[in-house]
Amino acid sequence: MNNLKQLERIRKIHKLVKQEATGTPAELSKRLRISIRQTYSLLEQLRELEAPVKFDRKARTYYYDGAFDLDITI
Repeated sequence: MNNLKQLERIRKIHKLVKQEATGTPAELSKRLRISIRQTYSLLEQLRELEAPVKFDRKARTYYYDGAFDLDITI
């Protein structure tokens, strides 16, 4: 069950990053109802999947610095 939650959270983060609508790490954590540490861990997991995730300080959001798509089927 825990793996299913992780996949769902990664899918949700991917969607928000793609829309450039994550907000700050604290805001993203609050939105996902998880700790900031868990949020950073999920973002690192995306990077391990070769997602070019970057943070724009001016826009205060994560974004993909290049083409990336994630297809998770549950």
